[in-house]
Amino acid sequence: MNLSNKQKRERKLCFSKKVLTFKEACLYSGISESSMYKHTHNRTVPFYKPNGKLIYFKRSELENWMLQNRHSTVAELETEAVSKNLKADWRTRFNSKKLKL
Repeated sequence: MNLSNKQKRERKLCFSKKVLTFKEACLYSGISESSMYKHTHNRTVPFYKPNGKLIYFKRSELENWMLQNRHSTVAELETEAVSKNLKADWRTRFNSKKLKL
């Protein structure tokens, strides 16, 4: 990907601004304009239209939206499975001792 100096400046600016225009949000997120229009139309991404025409995005809200639906790593899933097995094993032992009393 060979970016011109103007594109590099625009990209740098996107990373420092708190409020992004529609085109800046597309550049920042890597989403095409047509896809972003679909998201705004379906209201799946948070956005602002202060005068009813131009679309703006809060960079922090856009980041949160892009990072939703996190998928756990294999290591995290394995740790969770071990933890649940230990809890289940402890409950089984505790309940069997309780019944004997």
